[in-house]
Formats: sequence, C-alpha cells, structure tokens
Amino acid sequence: MDVFSPFDLSHYLEAHSSHGEDVLFVQEKDGCIWFCIADGAGGLAGGKEASDYVANAFTRLFEEELNSPDEFERHLRRWDREIAATSPLGETTAVIGKVTNGEVIGASVGDSQCWLFHPDFVYELTQLQHRKPLLGCGEAVPIGFGPMILQGVLVVGSDGFFNYASLAQIKQLANFASNATASQFADLARNKSGALADDLSIIVIRQS
Repeated sequence: MDVFSPFDLSHYLEAHSSHGEDVLFVQEKDGCIWFCIADGAGGLAGGKEASDYVANAFTRLFEEELNSPDEFERHLRRWDREIAATSPLGETTAVIGKVTNGEVIGASVGDSQCWLFHPDFVYELTQLQHRKPLLGCGEAVPIGFGPMILQGVLVVGSDGFFNYASLAQIKQLANFASNATASQFADLARNKSGALADDLSIIVIRQS
C-alpha cells in the first residue's frame, strides 16, 4: 500500500516470504523528510531484529539537529556497536538521511542504495559505501553522502529493488511518469509472473 505526504513522497514494502527482513521508515516533520531503509542479512540469525533495531533507533533522531553526513555516520557507527553487543541481533544494511531546504544528506552501509534521477543525469549518492562488513558486526564503516540539491526524483531502495529493476527502466519511469508511486517503481523488479525474487523496500521522494 502506498503512503503519501504533502511533500510528494511514497513508499512501498513487500516481503518475499513470511520471514521478510526489510524495514523502512519515512516521515515528514517540521519541514524535513526523514528516511530510512534497512535490509537484514539473510542466512544469518537475527537479520530482521537488526533491521528493526535500526528503524527504531532512527525514529529517535528527530529531536536532534543533524546537519551533516558526518553526524549520520556517527549514529550508524554507534548502532553498529550496540547491535554487535546484543547477542540475539544479526546484521543489516542501512541507508538513513533527510531532505531539508531542498537538499539531501545522509549515510549508508551495505548494498541498499540511494539514487537521484534527473532528466539530465543519474547519480548514486551511495556509490562510495562499503558493502561489507554490515551493520551489527562491530566493524562497519558507514559512509556519508550529500549535501546534494534534490532535483528530480530520489529513490531509496534495498537490493531487492535495485538488483532486479534496470536503471534505464527506473529513469524512464522517474522522468516520464510524474505521478508514479513507489509501488509502480516496485513493479519494475517483478518477474514475468509478477513475483519478486527478494524482499523489496523502496522510498520515492519527488521534487515538488
């Protein structure tokens, strides 16, 4: 189900099985859009619990003044240590950030991604991130991104989206379907039968 805000944003999450490990959170507060996607590591115990931990911790950032990528990095490093110190928790990817004053900033670790699709260019904000080690091992290396002017469509997603939807398809939908929702973007990752190959989470924030 798509969820909308006055800032022209939508999000969509669909589990591939009954044990989905993707988590997302997005909310507008005081003129800012805060966003978070975490994808718990499959094949390891506690992946879903680790991604839930990130999403829950992220909701507590709203009371803070986070104005640089370094500050988002700092929180991811702290969560990495906290998750590692809690034995039932596994490991997870994370992309966290916010859109404020027309700019996007944040930080990430793992293989979930954040891209900006503009009619004149396509840019991955998370291109410098470390795919491994993941958050929760105690040795993760988060990398910040931004600030970058949000022109066009910002797409944040787990590997269940970006591994199966081509960039050409995403760009075409972003540029030529001005009202495309997150669920319509998610459809690009489906196979011919309409099924997904992995858990999928996606947040779409469009320039108003």
